[in-house]
Parts: sequence; C-alpha cells; structure tokens
Amino acid sequence: MVEIIPKKKREREAPSYLNNILFFVFLSIFIISLSLFLIFKVQTGRYQKETEDLSAQLQLQKGSKEFRQLERKMLTYRDKFKNISKILALYYQPSKIFNELLNKTIHPKIVLKSFVFTETDNGEPKIEISGYAPDKESLAQQIKIYESIPEVQRVDFKGAKVEKEGNLKFTLSIFLSSEYLTPQQ
Repeated sequence: MVEIIPKKKREREAPSYLNNILFFVFLSIFIISLSLFLIFKVQTGRYQKETEDLSAQLQLQKGSKEFRQLERKMLTYRDKFKNISKILALYYQPSKIFNELLNKTIHPKIVLKSFVFTETDNGEPKIEISGYAPDKESLAQQIKIYESIPEVQRVDFKGAKVEKEGNLKFTLSIFLSSEYLTPQQ
C-alpha cells in the first residue's frame, strides 16, 4: 500500500564537540584519581602486612644481630606507612576544588577553557580561570557567584575581549582562604 502522507524523518542533533571533550576530560580525571586511590590502598595494605610479618619475626629473634636489622627494616616500613597515610589524608582536597568550587558554581552559559591552580607570594591559594561567556550579563553573574562563596576571599577580573563569534573571552583570578585546602580531621 502506498503511503499518502510521507513520514518526516527525525533529525538527530549532533552532540556538541565541547561537551564530548569536557566529558572525556572529567572522565579521565576521575579514572586517574580512582586508580591512584586504589594504588595507595594496595600499597598501604602491603606495608601493613610486611610490618606485621617483621613484628612476628622480631618476636622470635630478639637480641641477635638479625634482630637489629629487622628492627631497622620494620621502622623503615612504619615510616613509609605513615607517609602513605598522610598522602591519603590529603588526597581528597583537589576534588573539593573541582566539585564544590567549579562544578556546583559554574554559570550554565559560561565555558571554561583554562584552569591554573597556583599560590600567591603570601602562600594563599589562587585559581586563574579563563573561558568564554556569551554576554556581559552572564559573566557578571558568574563573578557574583564566585564572590558569594564564603571560602573565596576575592575575585579579580583580569579582562575580557570580544571574539569573532561574539563571545567574550575572559580571565579571572580567584583567591581562596588558606583554610579551604587544609585537611579536615
């Protein structure tokens, strides 16, 4: 039977090139973070087991020359274990910046292109952000959002220029309080 009214074909929207790039960047950051966490956990477990084995051997051979060597080796592993524990305690802090400061507070119309985390001469944490905004209002709203965050001491607007596409290319400096990066006990 011949169709009298032809069916319209659905046009599929091509996924945004930028969305794909951002997805893969954040996915790779997540995978790298997860793998580092697992590596540290495995090493911690291994050092704990070796420390327990050395302690058991130490109990058996107290007083001998081998005892002193095992004791030194055990102290070395104990120090390594403490260092790994310190690293794991500080591990979650970078994700706090990405999750709480960038992901939750970014204006929907703003596109970030560059992110540099540095320190000022005083040792204060500072984030340099550059990106694109479709208009002045969106950029002003983004600056107000950053200024409303309690951990942000101040936001410096470094400048903006109009690109060929009509977007504003901007640069911001965000100064954080030093307590924002200290590990929470």
